[in-house]
Amino acid sequence: MKNKKERRSLFSLIIFLSAVAIIIIITSMFIINQGPKETLPQIQPQKENLRLRELNAQETSDEVISIEKDLNETNLSDLDKELNDIEKEISLP
Repeated sequence: MKNKKERRSLFSLIIFLSAVAIIIIITSMFIINQGPKETLPQIQPQKENLRLRELNAQETSDEVISIEKDLNETNLSDLDKELNDIEKEISLP
């Protein structure tokens, strides 16, 4: 008789622990799915602009005169004009 009670108690304990484990798993899955969802900024493809075409329109010659001509015609003075905007975006919380 005592053996049946022990088995019944052990069986009840196993059922109870299984139910608790299932409840914990379901609750944790619900919490994980409801957490804050961070979205990455979408990168929009930019239209090819005139400036980019000018940079790509360099001569293919490897002569010094041709290279110097390309360097003199290439205006890189405002290359970093968007750097401040990029730094502001990076420093946002």
